[in-house]
Amino acid sequence: MSEASSGDAAIVPPDAGEPAPAGVGPALRVMRPARHVLAWPLLGMTLLCAATLAAYHFAVVRPAMQRVALLDIAEIYRLKEAQFEKLIADPKATDADRRRALDEAQGFGKALETLLHELPARCHCVLLNKAAVIGAGGELPDLTAEAKRALGM
Repeated sequence: MSEASSGDAAIVPPDAGEPAPAGVGPALRVMRPARHVLAWPLLGMTLLCAATLAAYHFAVVRPAMQRVALLDIAEIYRLKEAQFEKLIADPKATDADRRRALDEAQGFGKALETLLHELPARCHCVLLNKAAVIGAGGELPDLTAEAKRALGM
């Protein structure tokens, strides 16, 4: 066997051409680094890190992200205003019908206010007036139809 400069015996590959010492087989003489010995722990650590990051994302980051939804208040008011105008402007309407329409309009305001407090809790989101949003495209969900159903429109 050849000696290294530090005095330690060097590892000699079997194809180096040197004969094996007497009584020592080639398996003992040649020590090759086993690549798979390092690959499995490295793969295990990589998978553990990936699993930890995924758990952190889904348990901490994602719930903390604020979701946003749109609500077209102007459309809801226009629809209710049209219904109210139809009841008030009807020539066959009596004073009692007009008073009932006024009471219904006041009740609508209270119902809308209640809905505006309940809807964000239902969807776990922040509501934005659709008229105040510029350039959202179709990315944000629109809860106007759900609000109209809740108000009986």
